[in-house]
Amino acid sequence: MEDFFYAGGLPALLRNIGDLLDTTALTANGRTLAENIEHAKVFNDDVIRWRGDPLVASDTLAVLRGDWHPMEP
Repeated sequence: MEDFFYAGGLPALLRNIGDLLDTTALTANGRTLAENIEHAKVFNDDVIRWRGDPLVASDTLAVLRGDWHPMEP
């Protein structure tokens, strides 16, 4: 997450996929999504990659289920 933050964070990611989003939607601050991400920049494209340059060629979504319980000492 630290690498993601320094690479530009969520605003940079949203700007990269902006063509897939309704950027005219109003956000909690009263501005549109487009206004919120217009100046976002990716500083490390090894962390926030472009859709045309994926890390792997196929789908990689994994769904994890269950609860995490720390072990009792």
